[in-house]
Amino acid sequence: MMNTPHPNGGRRGTVARQLLRSALMCMSLCAALASAQPASVGDSLTPVTWQDQFEHAVPLTDATHVVIFVSEKTVSEWVNTCLSVLPTDTLDRMKAVYVSDISAMPVLITKAFALPKLRKLPFPIALARDTSEVSFLPRRPGTATWIRIQGRQVQSIQYLRDAAELNKAIAAAQP
Repeated sequence: MMNTPHPNGGRRGTVARQLLRSALMCMSLCAALASAQPASVGDSLTPVTWQDQFEHAVPLTDATHVVIFVSEKTVSEWVNTCLSVLPTDTLDRMKAVYVSDISAMPVLITKAFALPKLRKLPFPIALARDTSEVSFLPRRPGTATWIRIQGRQVQSIQYLRDAAELNKAIAAAQP
């Protein structure tokens, strides 16, 4: 049997392998992007545990009823101000967790400035130091996300634009 070169210079196998590899990479990327989609009403949230500003565990469990999520400094400032004037057990009574995405903040800034400031607050803030820890939480620019859940299933999502809207949501969630 004689080895005759392919008209493409013997590259047909190489091209097929490259196409297959590209297709597999595309499928993997699509699957990763699909799994990173923010939750919507009806979705079940995976149990997760963050660390707060005191390095204490802040879990998202079946008992959690509300998630308050912020991903911008200006929004976290008005949420912090709003929560600071409420009784210190407000989040506990609502069975709520307050989550802040600080992943964009440099570690040095976090340790030297942000954490000392956050430790002065009278309530826990779950701190997401990596975007993957909160990629499932929906967000809109300039808003705090209020997610009402039951048994980790999303019941409703609201995007709160200011302290007045947050106070209204908190009042409605009080037991």
